Amino acid sequence: MAGHAIGLPNLPSTQLARVHPVSGVPYTNGGTPWGNAVAGRNSFEQTVEFLHRHS
Repeated sequence: MAGHAIGLPNLPSTQLARVHPVSGVPYTNGGTPWGNAVAGRNSFEQTVEFLHRHS
């Protein structure tokens, strides 16, 4: 299951909890490491495909 924030492919997806850089308040975007990794890969592939089609 992917959370609300997904990253770029091939980067670690295991850090689920973070501290906000300004407020210092801890937060999480949810999801699982596996789900976030899969979502990151899929969204990147779809973005690249979109850019190739529309450029």
